[in-house]
Amino acid sequence: RKDFSHKWAADVYGDVGGGGSDPTYQIVATANLNLHERYGLRLGYRYLKVDYDKDNFLMDTAMKGPIVGFEIKF
Repeated sequence: RKDFSHKWAADVYGDVGGGGSDPTYQIVATANLNLHERYGLRLGYRYLKVDYDKDNFLMDTAMKGPIVGFEIKF
């Protein structure tokens, strides 16, 4: 997370996992705007790669695209 001001910030997140599949991973990057001390907007991009093949079920895909979020802070 990188804060640019009290209103703007950016996040970059990634993870890798398995759980019975070949390595699965995702990368997410967002730009965040604090609208209020308890509310905010997030705009970004996500890439998710899954390669799972077990018990006659195959899921080998890459999903990518823009993401939009509204956050409520507690």
